Amino acid sequence: AFIGKLVEYEDHFKKNGWTKTQMQFWPNGVDEPQTNKGIVGLKPLQMAENYGRMLERSGTSMIKYRLDIGSGIRSTVDLNGDGRIEPGTKEVVDYIQDVIDVWNCSGKWIETDILNMGPDEDRWDGVWFYNGYPPAVGSPQIIGESLGFRTWQWIVWKYKLSGVNDWEFAYPQGNNVFRQTIVKDSEGYPYLRNMYVYPGEQIGLEGEPLPSTRLKMIRRSQQDYEYFWMLTERSKDNGAAADKVVNRIVRRALRESVALWPDDIKDDPTNWSHRPGEWYDARLELADKILKAQLR
Repeated sequence: AFIGKLVEYEDHFKKNGWTKTQMQFWPNGVDEPQTNKGIVGLKPLQMAENYGRMLERSGTSMIKYRLDIGSGIRSTVDLNGDGRIEPGTKEVVDYIQDVIDVWNCSGKWIETDILNMGPDEDRWDGVWFYNGYPPAVGSPQIIGESLGFRTWQWIVWKYKLSGVNDWEFAYPQGNNVFRQTIVKDSEGYPYLRNMYVYPGEQIGLEGEPLPSTRLKMIRRSQQDYEYFWMLTERSKDNGAAADKVVNRIVRRALRESVALWPDDIKDDPTNWSHRPGEWYDARLELADKILKAQLR
């Protein structure tokens, strides 16, 4: 049935001429498969592999398989059957790499030296991170540092990833979000983490979505990324000029950052700049470099 649906979706897109759209599927049933609980942890990863094998058997060409692997990328299970347990990302990557197109990993556990390793680094369509929180990535929570959310696209550029995503976009969970900012801890979404657009009808503005400061930080971060790309295109320097600016503002992130601190330390002031003026000056510097490269 699953293979049949893959074929139906691709046929529908082709019939309508939507061939520039890259479709993905993400199996909710194996979301964040954990591999650190013995044989119990092995089964979800086997299921995750099976979805990839079904994609292969479908014969489709436009659909990609994205696995949201979360912290399950840390293996303490003998995945290759050699009788030894080799904890870490590599054990998982070696086990399932043949069927994955997009690795979507928790920002806290991404090890880019493994996911982008060697001459085959282009074998995947993408390596993304999602969520993670400080000190790995900037916080998306309403109580977090506003500049933190701007780090996301800078981190993508710095570590040569191909994407990033955060779960949900406007998720009030039945709350009046202007009066009830904290949702149930059991839901895992404290402090309106996912409210980037507020519902105007809750304050008498029917049909008027209200953008948040965090939404504007997402936009600004994406604009910054375009600056990196524009400078690289015009300078033809393989990103050296952009990297110099990025590395000055965002010094470390992802697993590289977390490895420096125990889990109970939530922030490190040296990971990235916390001074808005430095980010502003960096953008002006990028714009100036783009202009000069254009005029050369």
